[in-house]
Amino acid sequence: MYAKAGLICCYWERGYFFLFIRVWHTVFVGSNPTIHTNFQCMHDPETDSIKAVLQRKREEAPLRPKGMLSSGSTLLNLACTGNPWRAFMRGAYYLIPGDSSAGKTVLAGTCLAEAAMNPLFDGYSLIFDNAENGALFFEKFFGPRINARIKPPKYDAEKRPMCSRTVQDFYYNAHDRLTHKPSVYVLDSEPALTSEAEQKKFKKKKAAAEEGEESAGIMSDGKAVVHSQNMRNLAALARDTDSIVIVLTQSRENMGFGAMYDPKTRPGGKALKFYAQLEAWFSIKKTIKRTVNGQPRKIGIIASVHVKKNRFTGKDRTVEIPIYTSFGIDDLGSCIDYLIKEKHWTGTEGTVTAPEFKFQGTKEKLVRLIESTNRERDLQALTGEVWNGIEAQLEVHRKRRYE
Repeated sequence: MYAKAGLICCYWERGYFFLFIRVWHTVFVGSNPTIHTNFQCMHDPETDSIKAVLQRKREEAPLRPKGMLSSGSTLLNLACTGNPWRAFMRGAYYLIPGDSSAGKTVLAGTCLAEAAMNPLFDGYSLIFDNAENGALFFEKFFGPRINARIKPPKYDAEKRPMCSRTVQDFYYNAHDRLTHKPSVYVLDSEPALTSEAEQKKFKKKKAAAEEGEESAGIMSDGKAVVHSQNMRNLAALARDTDSIVIVLTQSRENMGFGAMYDPKTRPGGKALKFYAQLEAWFSIKKTIKRTVNGQPRKIGIIASVHVKKNRFTGKDRTVEIPIYTSFGIDDLGSCIDYLIKEKHWTGTEGTVTAPEFKFQGTKEKLVRLIESTNRERDLQALTGEVWNGIEAQLEVHRKRRYE
């Protein structure tokens, strides 16, 4: 049964092979004794038909893993999985491309903070591979206790943090950390990495320049080849160790004929997307400003996050998330904006009517009310109900062909 079900799922999508087998064994077989009997009965090749396997795959929802991590944004969680508290499944790799200053690093730090607060990740290493040498706001946003749990890939002899410099360093560091203990490993970001091939070419060109000679141009840094050779192994290692690997990368302007249909691209080659469970693109929708002393001043952005690739639901969804330079992701504000936008609540920034909270007033006062009464989870659950109610209306209903 295991081999047959796995073979069929693998034929559809490589990622679903791992997900289906792990979900069935750990959740269904392990928790329901009646399943053992049914499982043995279905082991007969004569009765274990393709139709039966397909039916079980549909009934066993893929979002029943051993544990998932929140992104820190209810709307992004919903775009990823349809669940307001889950975005990233353990045992997988995720790709986050996007524009500069669009909130990717804030999201990465928030994911690490969520892991630090989640008991499921108590035994995990939380690794921030700061290849860009940025992200100096973690303690400001998340506090000293959580910031203390976030570590670099390794330290030098003088206990100074050492992050990846080459793409080869990244794979070596990730391998060392994941094999030592389960980890949430974030690379920020892939374009900041050089490669051994690029370093060799640089030394050759430098030597030629010092001798007053010309040298051939650089056609490629070789990183796409390295990713193609190593990402499948890293994705498998994440699966085997129940780790989460998140790679941030920068968007670039697409050139040529295809730019009119897809204006953004990213470096690193196709393997980065191919092995990812999710690909979520960040861009800046608009800036958030506040007038002080008669002058409009920028205090944040509205980030547009487009989940282009999704092995959990298969859905292409875009959400908008406010991110403030003094706070980070404004999850409550984004939920309130969403409920107003979808006309579940009436109101604007000035006045919001929220019957579930018996409230009418400004958005900021509603946020204060929810925070002071610890009803954040109620708002998140309501947002999830509205989201999934809309998703239900988008379903196409047909007679099932394989029953």
